[in-house]
Amino acid sequence: MQLMAHMLPGGKVIAADNTAEYGETTIKVTDPETLLFADTPEEQTVLMSHGDKIEAIPDGFKVAATSEQTPFAAMEDREHNFYGVQFHPEVRQTETV
Repeated sequence: MQLMAHMLPGGKVIAADNTAEYGETTIKVTDPETLLFADTPEEQTVLMSHGDKIEAIPDGFKVAATSEQTPFAAMEDREHNFYGVQFHPEVRQTETV
């Protein structure tokens, strides 16, 4: 996700300073039309581990989920089939549905 925000037009990644997130966090799905979180709960527990943060998502992307510390916890560009999450879906601390 950070690589897409860094490389694609309109996106911007910055150092997170004291807003870095490490550990279990609750995300909220913000887009009811999201394909990334289709048929999943609106709130989910995930594992975050990042020292940088996305300040702006790339052109054409929509925010799919947020957390208290991370306004862009997930994003998607359905036209180009680009999807990204700031958390780690592969670890056991992240809920699976």
